[in-house]
Amino acid sequence: MDGSKRVGFFLLVLFFAGSVVLMAARELRDHGIRQGAGSPTTTRRLIQQLRGEYIANSTTEYAATDSVPQRSRGGILQDKDRATLNSLLKQVAPAPEGE
Repeated sequence: MDGSKRVGFFLLVLFFAGSVVLMAARELRDHGIRQGAGSPTTTRRLIQQLRGEYIANSTTEYAATDSVPQRSRGGILQDKDRATLNSLLKQVAPAPEGE
């Protein structure tokens, strides 16, 4: 009897959780289609810009223009952040002695 109650409770939770997920997915799909630009070229251009393939730093917003963050072409992290993470990794896990 205890096992059937557990299975029943599991099915009840699964039913409500599934219905919430389906409603959320339908709402996201409907709003996403309605608000999207619908242009594949615009979408492709936006994805390329978000990947960092086209970097445009604005130096007017910095007091010291030599401290403007820079990224390598196609990189996700800024070069200074990448160097900081590399130095941290070298401290945590140093290279083997043979190399």
